[in-house]
Amino acid sequence: MKIKEALNFINATTTVRAKVDGDYLNVFSKDMISDNWFLKLNTKAINWDTVLKHWGGLTDVAPEDLARAMDVIQRLLDTPVNERFPEKKYRLVAKRETSFHPKYVSNIITGFDEL
Repeated sequence: MKIKEALNFINATTTVRAKVDGDYLNVFSKDMISDNWFLKLNTKAINWDTVLKHWGGLTDVAPEDLARAMDVIQRLLDTPVNERFPEKKYRLVAKRETSFHPKYVSNIITGFDEL
C-alpha cells in the first residue's frame, strides 16, 4: 500500500484524519489539528514498536474508525518500504538556442545534431 492510498482510506472515515508532516504520518481526530495526533509513525517504519501512541488524543473517535485506521496502518507496515512511495518520473529535455521554450525529446537519432 502506498502512503497516499493510506491517507485516502483514513481520511474517508468520519471521525479520523491523517496527514503527512515531513517523514511522519500523523493520525488524529477530525476535530483536532495534526499536532494533536494519537498515532504517529515514520513513513519508513516496519513494525508497531516504532509507532508513537498518545491515547489522550482519542477525543470523539468512533471505534470503527479507529479500527479502520489501525488496519490501514498495519497494511502499510506490511508493505515493503520501497513500495510505499510513488515512483519518480523523469523527463528528458533538450534546450534550443533560445531559452524560452524547452523541446521535449521524442526521438534521438545518433549522428545528427537535431533532436
